[in-house]
Amino acid sequence: MNKKNKVPTNQALGLLPVLSFMVLDNFVTSVLSYVISILFCVVCIFMFHFWKRSRSYQFMLIPSAVTLVLYSFTFIFRGGTNNFDGSTILIILFLIFTLGFLRFFRRPMLRYISRSDYSINKQFVLKTSFRELYFVSDLIQCFYLGYLVILLIYYFCPLPFKNDLLQRFLFNQLDLIIGLSIILYEQIRLNRMRKRFRSETWLPVLNEQGKITGCIAHSTKNLQTRKYYHPVIRVAIIHKGMLYLTTRNNQCDISPGLIDYPYCSYVLFRQSMSRMLQNIADSNHMKETDYSVRPLTQYHFENEKVKHFVNLYAFHIFSDEAMERFKMETGKLWTTQQIEDNLGKAVF
Repeated sequence: MNKKNKVPTNQALGLLPVLSFMVLDNFVTSVLSYVISILFCVVCIFMFHFWKRSRSYQFMLIPSAVTLVLYSFTFIFRGGTNNFDGSTILIILFLIFTLGFLRFFRRPMLRYISRSDYSINKQFVLKTSFRELYFVSDLIQCFYLGYLVILLIYYFCPLPFKNDLLQRFLFNQLDLIIGLSIILYEQIRLNRMRKRFRSETWLPVLNEQGKITGCIAHSTKNLQTRKYYHPVIRVAIIHKGMLYLTTRNNQCDISPGLIDYPYCSYVLFRQSMSRMLQNIADSNHMKETDYSVRPLTQYHFENEKVKHFVNLYAFHIFSDEAMERFKMETGKLWTTQQIEDNLGKAVF
């Protein structure tokens, strides 16, 4: 999963075909407004859903298209008239109805995506886009229902409170302001989300064979307990035939407070094992002549909290001076005999 492009598209942009109808209806006939808007909607659907270069999903275009299709039936009852004073109100009613009907498909669609053969990356993007769609649809329904209530209140107001300027604002401008405000609000919210995502670190998701199939945010790994395998690197330090071990932190997910190898860390997405091993050496000011590295084994580890694909390496330290740079407060060198004497005593 790429850190650069994991924030979904602004789903409120899918409202543009409907807003274009509202704008055009103020200047040209309803028929011409409808034709231009439906053509604009078709172009947008092609750009987002069929154009190969498009890597985003704009699901809000679907309810917008359904709204325009529903509006087309009103031409049957007009008796040949091109203009209709209630066009904007009707299009808003059809939009609210369509978005309300859309709620019945929320769980089935998310369930379908989860059970599909899509990659974890694609599932993540699709689910996130659908959740954004329903978030935006709730905003649209809420604000446009409020808009209709305002029009109803204005309709029953006494004549002294009515004037042409206020009526023009309510019927020709406020609906557009509401739609554009929702788009702007959603864009600002997504921009803030992008900033947060840029500072996020990502963990690879592995299959049983250790192959990368996707990744998730490091901050959410605890919410996905034992759902995915993540790669882990562990490093054993060997000096003069002895093994250097330290005491685990009490907040560790695995065997807190027990004695273990000094280095254990998640491998981040697009970070190589060799780079991590080099970082360990660099952080301890090691020269190439001070140590040698060799891989020992790979294995799976699971408990009630984590699923790890462990890569175990050994650092062979050649000199006492170099070993001093590795030492920690809770660590010491253990001989083979000391380790054997403490096996089975819940020490390691």
